[in-house]
This record gives sequence, structure tokens and C-alpha cells, in this order.
Amino acid sequence: MTSTAAVKSRTSSIGLGLLNFAYPNWGDDANYNMMIIDASISLLGVTGIVGVWQNSTAYTVGQRVVDSTSLAIYQCAVNHTSAASPTTFAADRVANPTFWTAVLTSQQVTNSGSATDNAVARFDLATGKVIQTSLVELDDSGNISPFTNDVGGLGKSGKAWGDLFLANAAVINFNAGNYTLTHAAGILTASGNFTVSGNLIVTGTATVTAAPLTLTGGQIVFPGTQNPSAGANTFDDYEEGTFTPGQTSVGGTITTNGTRTGWYRKIAGFVAGSIDCTITTNGTGATQLNWSGLPFSTTATSACAGIETAATAKQIVGMLNNASTTITQGAFYDGTYPGADGRRFVVNFAYPAA
Repeated sequence: MTSTAAVKSRTSSIGLGLLNFAYPNWGDDANYNMMIIDASISLLGVTGIVGVWQNSTAYTVGQRVVDSTSLAIYQCAVNHTSAASPTTFAADRVANPTFWTAVLTSQQVTNSGSATDNAVARFDLATGKVIQTSLVELDDSGNISPFTNDVGGLGKSGKAWGDLFLANAAVINFNAGNYTLTHAAGILTASGNFTVSGNLIVTGTATVTAAPLTLTGGQIVFPGTQNPSAGANTFDDYEEGTFTPGQTSVGGTITTNGTRTGWYRKIAGFVAGSIDCTITTNGTGATQLNWSGLPFSTTATSACAGIETAATAKQIVGMLNNASTTITQGAFYDGTYPGADGRRFVVNFAYPAA
């Protein structure tokens, strides 16, 4: 039967345009069928379609068109007039990438027919048509977690995340509170023991609030150049070593010095050590002895004491003046000159230093 009713060019809900099926006398039945199509697509939330994209046509933001080649739906993002013929829709989108955004493709997406509540959906295979339930849930409070405890990972080898951003006062929780890392006001607090398998480099101030501080490795390394502190309770340096002291007489000249050695320990601002010096040939040496070349300058005057061990076993005394590295006034306890051929002097020193 042939109908004489006018054929509608677009559907009422989403503006679906009537394609040319080469049948000029479509009537009410065709319109009815298009209404069914229109209503079905409307249920999917796809509205505002003005038809197939056309050349030299004015489009406004929010209008949607169909790509006649891919059958994908695009939404206008910028008011504009489309390119003139023979430019295609695809070429027009390449030339003006901000004009259109994809809304829906013609591919059908299906699943297995059931889903797990709160499960995050993911694509199965590479067709883009099949989704499946994942092992991850997103609950109504915005929490993302696996469906079962202690499975999966955040990233994996070769596919790691670049950064992790956490809010102020965030807590990293291990095993339901067994161990936590808590942030607050620029401080990260660990709830228990913290083991570092490599080097631990602290650029700010490290504070230990509980005693004792135990060093199972048994070593503290200070820099070669001291970083001095004015704090009365600050341990800021340690150094140990050896040196070769100089040995001269105040009067005359010692012809030949023998073996001369020295050692020292510097603990913060305190230096202690000893020198061991011999005279092979005294020559014209007289009055007193000086021993020079101590490793650090004094910050106060100090007395030194020792013994001559080769011949007399007499006590040796000396003086370290402020801002000096030389033990002066080296003499026997009775003030006499200690030097002679073959004499050996062991003198201890202890003094404050910077």
C-alpha cells in the first residue's frame, strides 16, 4: 500500500536525519519506525544530534553530528562553519582539532551479563567492544581497593607510576595499623623501627627523642673539614692521626735530631695526644726545648708533662700558649735543660681547640 503522508526529514528527540534509501514514497510507517529508533537512542542519553556532518554548515556548541564514514558521534565544542567541499569531516577535524569532541562510537560494548557491585570495569581484549569486572572496587566513599586482601600492586616492573601525591596529614598504613607513616606539618613520623639498607642522607636536622642512640655498625664519620658549632652541647667533630713534630733548643743548636713521632685525637673541641722525640747529637743545644707542629692551634694556654726515658727518668714539663701549635719551655721539673746525646722525651698534651 502506498501512503501519501509527508515524510519527516528528522526525528523529534535527537534530530536523526533521514538517509536516502532511494524509496521516494515513504510515509507514516517509515516515520513511526524512525520514532522507535529515536526513542531507543534517547534512552542511551544521546541527544542533540543534528544529522550527518555537512560541508559549509554553521555549527554551534553542543550540537552533535554523525561521521558518515565511521558512524561515530561528535559534539561541537567551538562555534564555527565547517569547511567547504571537497573537505571531509575527518580532514576538517585534523585541521581544527578543537572544534569537535568524540561522544560515542558505533561499536557495541558488551559484558558477560552480570557485574560485581562497586567493581571497576575494564576492557577485555583489544577490540574495544567487551568489558569485564576487575579485581578492584571503587566504593561510594571514593575508596579504591582490591576485592580481596593482599593481592595486586600499584604499578609493576617496567610500568611504574611517576609520582604519588598525598594530602596533608596523610597516613600510609601497613597491615591494618601494624606500622604507619604519618605526615603532619612537614614531618613524617614512623610508628616503629625504621631500617635503611643503603645510605641515609639527612639534609636537615635529625632529632632522636628517645634514648639510647645505638650504632650497631659502631662508626660515626665526620667530614674532613670541620663544620663547627657554637652549641655548648654539640658534638661537631672527630679526627685522629699522626704527625712529625719539630724539635729545637732555645739556646744554641741541636746538631742531630733522632726519631720524632706524634699522634693525636680530636674530639669536638678537645685535642689530646703525645710526642716521642730523641736527640742523637745535642751539639750546642741549651736552656730549654721546643716541640712544634701540633695539628691544631690552641684556644687557651695549657701545661704539658712527660718524661725523659733513655737516661734520667726525670719528669719533663712544658707550656702551650694560646693560639699556638708549639710546646715551649720544655725542661726538667727542676728547670734544668733536658737535652743531651741519646736523650728521649715522651711528652703528653691536652688542650682546647676550635
